[in-house]
Amino acid sequence: MQNNVILLRFVEAIALPAGAALSIRPIGGTPADDVADQFTYELVETNVADDTLKAKENGAVLTNQTWYRISPTATLAVAPFSLDLCTLIGDANGDGIVFTQDYSAVKAKTPTFNTDIREDLNGDGVVFTPDYSVLKGYFLDWSPPKP
Repeated sequence: MQNNVILLRFVEAIALPAGAALSIRPIGGTPADDVADQFTYELVETNVADDTLKAKENGAVLTNQTWYRISPTATLAVAPFSLDLCTLIGDANGDGIVFTQDYSAVKAKTPTFNTDIREDLNGDGVVFTPDYSVLKGYFLDWSPPKP
């Protein structure tokens, strides 16, 4: 239902490896906890100066209110990096809590079609009234402290 999207812009041209381009696992998790194979990878906005890697979740793999560490796999030829993010389902405005302001964020983008933007909370590709149900289901969830 979620279809979370991770967009990473690189300041150089990159090539997608066969298989997963990223490692995506809960902070403190083991390699067995890696869910990177549950994502689809593609390059978008490619040019000589920079490339954007898009990793889209295939379904609902990431857990609500969980911190994940994102890093490149050995087969992705980029400089090593580590990015920590918290999955907070329903946080349409990115303020770290699912609250009434998120309704306004969704309403401001309604209707938007064929999209992967943050306000598409149910992952159906459309920002519309069904996204309010996601907000209602996760209302008052907070981003937990980072482990």
